[in-house]
Amino acid sequence: MMYNYQHQNSHQPPAQHHTNLQQDHSGHNTNSSVLGQHGTFSSGMLSNSTPSFTPNNLQNGHAATTRGGQAQQISEHWADQLKLHKDSERAHTTMIEQHAPHHYARLKAGENRGIQSTIPTTSPKGTQEHDTEDRGRPSNLDSAVRRQDWHNMDLSGQGLRVLAMPLFTYTFLNELYIASNKISYLPPAIGQLRHLRYLDASNNQLTELPPELGMCVYLRNLLLFDNQIRTLPPELGSLYQLDMLGVEGNPIDMTMKQEIMDRGTRSLIHQLLESAPGQFMV
Repeated sequence: MMYNYQHQNSHQPPAQHHTNLQQDHSGHNTNSSVLGQHGTFSSGMLSNSTPSFTPNNLQNGHAATTRGGQAQQISEHWADQLKLHKDSERAHTTMIEQHAPHHYARLKAGENRGIQSTIPTTSPKGTQEHDTEDRGRPSNLDSAVRRQDWHNMDLSGQGLRVLAMPLFTYTFLNELYIASNKISYLPPAIGQLRHLRYLDASNNQLTELPPELGMCVYLRNLLLFDNQIRTLPPELGSLYQLDMLGVEGNPIDMTMKQEIMDRGTRSLIHQLLESAPGQFMV
């Protein structure tokens, strides 16, 4: 399903949903708490993928995690990731339990209101002679049809198992939503979408990422929440503009996850770049 709206240089991820926080360190169960300025998280069933929260708040508005019995500050970047993860879970619940796919397209529908079609629906005003003369000329609708005013595609919540290859011919896409499906792998052709700035592949069955994803060098948000990804290819070090790498809900290598928790996405991307065997051609 495609949806039209005029491209914006910066696009905030749509408001999404809420779920239970999970736990991450040493098997200690603690009560969830308020994340300061980043909203309130409800307590619930805990697993081994997310840090828990102590009841105290720090001066900068963030709660603290427990590591070895000691309080640890939550970085602003990680607090933002946890919020996006909860939003992703809410969207997933909406699409799966309420059978309402294309969640993000529906959110965008409000933004599309008032945008007029570039294709005229009536003939130009003029005399009968002018109308008759125009009938013999090539239609000027061709240029309007060729004009590309949409840059987003939402395939979320449809139960897809594979991505059809024609998808990767839409090289003009800026945003692609394939969340809440049953996709087990991303094909190498994903690297053809060089203009992607936002890719949401959360709530699928991904176990790894293709190195070709590193060719999408304009990516700013790569959301992979709630998959089965254990490690990241060093080629992702080419994503020098990436601001948010959403890995919560994955059995990701703890060293990589801790780097994001402590220093943010940019720091991990820099480490991946340094560990790459050679320069990745883009």
